[in-house]
Amino acid sequence: MTTEAIKKLGRAIIISTFILMAVSFSYFKLADYQFEPEDQTFVIALLIFSGIYYPLAWLIISRSPHNVIGWLFAAAISAFSLQIFGFFLRDGVGIQSTFILLSGNFWLFGLLIPISLMLLYFPDGQLLSPRWRLVLFADVVGILALYLSFTLEDLLGSANYAWVEGATKILPALQVSILFGLLGSLLSVILRYRRSRGIVRAQIKWVAFMAAIAITILLLSVSTGLVEEEFGLVFFFSPPICIALAIGLA
Repeated sequence: MTTEAIKKLGRAIIISTFILMAVSFSYFKLADYQFEPEDQTFVIALLIFSGIYYPLAWLIISRSPHNVIGWLFAAAISAFSLQIFGFFLRDGVGIQSTFILLSGNFWLFGLLIPISLMLLYFPDGQLLSPRWRLVLFADVVGILALYLSFTLEDLLGSANYAWVEGATKILPALQVSILFGLLGSLLSVILRYRRSRGIVRAQIKWVAFMAAIAITILLLSVSTGLVEEEFGLVFFFSPPICIALAIGLA
């Protein structure tokens, strides 16, 4: 594909996800629908994320369509829009389907992509070396394991399947890889900072600083159980926002 074709594809994905989210929210607004308290917190968070991710995805793909970071932002907003659309189908239209179940935890992708995968590829969209594919693999496995754990727990709550119970016992072991991936991603940014010079060094400095704070906040909020408190969700959701803003400003 030509560079212009890649740009058009990226913009089409961004616009389509925006339309999907806008249609869903328009219905809820017109119907004066009241979300459940736990859903309302997530919806507000997704709106804040989307308000930051959309312009960054558009800007990066328009300027550097081959840079992986722009596509990671696009993947994150796609996850958010599909989750909101799932809310629309479930609560607005009253449809119960496999898609509703699968999309119920898509927010995890939008939350974890910035604080893991983006750090590995910042700023040029390339890994430091082929050896860092191991960290990339750990990030991907950890994110998928967390997503499947959340989703299968929801499935277990609606139906009693023996294979689901077995999977929920295996997946926690795989979730440990996200810790290795997060720390590896942070190390990647630090190494880039130490090896860089001039403008690039200044760009990476702020991202590395915010990444260290963000990952620390995330790990503390999970390990201390603070994330289970309503106010604790602020700390849980703040890391990806901090990193996304740092990348945008860089």
